[in-house]
Amino acid sequence: MYYKCAWMAASTRWIFRMRRVIELADEWMPHPDRGEQPLRERIAEFHAMSEGAGRGRLPVTVYGTPSDAAAVEQYVAAGVTRTVFRLPAAPADKVLPALDRAAEVAQQFES
Repeated sequence: MYYKCAWMAASTRWIFRMRRVIELADEWMPHPDRGEQPLRERIAEFHAMSEGAGRGRLPVTVYGTPSDAAAVEQYVAAGVTRTVFRLPAAPADKVLPALDRAAEVAQQFES
């Protein structure tokens, strides 16, 4: 038996690519800082399109989230399902404190 499980990223010409994401993928992973419209509007349109296609409200993951609770709250309010925190490409003495901060923020949103 074949199980389809895929994420797709789409940031340019997004309205046309949304049909492809909805048809082929199980989750959308947009770039939060790119696009013809603000992220909140793109997510609302994506959800409307996925529901209209009979796929339900497909999940949305944002990559590159700052380790800041206010940023995560904004994404949640926009309809984001999950975030991946941005970490520096640096030595351990820089990465580990950033990872600790990301963990602190993530714990605020655990259910």
